[in-house]
Amino acid sequence: MLKQFVIALLISFSLLVSLAVHARTYTFVLDIPELTNEERQTVLENISLYRQQNSPLLTDAYVTRLYLNGKNEIKKTLEVFGFYEAKVEAAIEKTEEVWGIRYQVNAGEPVVVHNIDLDIRGEGESDKALLKWKQKFPLQPGDRLNHLLYEEAKRNVQNILADYGYFEAVLTKRQMQLSLKEHKGDVVIHVDTGPRYLFGDVTYIQEGFDSGYLKRFIPFTRGDHFSAELMSRLHRNLSISGEFKSIELVP
Repeated sequence: MLKQFVIALLISFSLLVSLAVHARTYTFVLDIPELTNEERQTVLENISLYRQQNSPLLTDAYVTRLYLNGKNEIKKTLEVFGFYEAKVEAAIEKTEEVWGIRYQVNAGEPVVVHNIDLDIRGEGESDKALLKWKQKFPLQPGDRLNHLLYEEAKRNVQNILADYGYFEAVLTKRQMQLSLKEHKGDVVIHVDTGPRYLFGDVTYIQEGFDSGYLKRFIPFTRGDHFSAELMSRLHRNLSISGEFKSIELVP
């Protein structure tokens, strides 16, 4: 048992010495003229070596593998911003204390938005909030096809549907139809809102206050359209009263 313990201790000590020898600083240059600074930062943060540069477990072999893998990681992330034909050249300059990593990227011709197909049906087809969402849609014909903006638009419409009481709403169609040969893409989002829910009766689970007193805090009446804003206002009214130790609203 003693011999085994000594061997394990020596191995552990050797590993620590090796890691200490290889401690260094990494610098990164990512040259992609076609991107904005924010987009370029997103690409950089999706490079594994950039994310792990401060790890004490990096070895020369592992760094080299991550550095080479960075080329494919850059290409994959660029697809999010509409570039599907990127070419990446990588270079590395080494000193004892600093390794400089450089990726030179030719993003190529982007895929641009061709058609926008936004369709809202159901009880909410004329809802002002949903019509404003259509009007302010972040992608327009001729824009570079940005997947992040598309996903954000989907989340936004789902939030609007929930906030305004369309609890049975469904995105019946949501897709991007790409033609890489023509460098064009169509954006499709179809919504069936279903019915808009109304406020019903308010039930109180509490002790010490009569219902007449509690009604003064309610900013809506039975039959009003559901609104997350009104729910927040009710919670705020109850909170600032100072009468209640804890508050939970369950629609």
